[in-house]
Amino acid sequence: MKKMERMLEEAEQTKKDLEIERKKRKDLEEQVVMLTQSKNDLVIQLNAETAANEDAEDRCDALIKTKVRRMEKYKQNWFNKCNELLLWLKIKLKIENLDKN
Repeated sequence: MKKMERMLEEAEQTKKDLEIERKKRKDLEEQVVMLTQSKNDLVIQLNAETAANEDAEDRCDALIKTKVRRMEKYKQNWFNKCNELLLWLKIKLKIENLDKN
């Protein structure tokens, strides 16, 4: 009889342990779902930020190229103006030299 009572107690304890394990498993499965959703949200956020960064880099590259082109154009205009001024100064000096003679 004692053996039967012990077996019944063990069976009862096994049922309790099983229920505890099922609750733990359910909690863990819920955590996995939440973590998976969080991970997916972070992946989406990372992809959006990566795309935004790539777009910003492209815009920066375009701005740098535009700046370089404008600087070259400015330098060329400045060079042309200097040459024009030098030409006018040479002409003025020639005229002054002609007037002296």
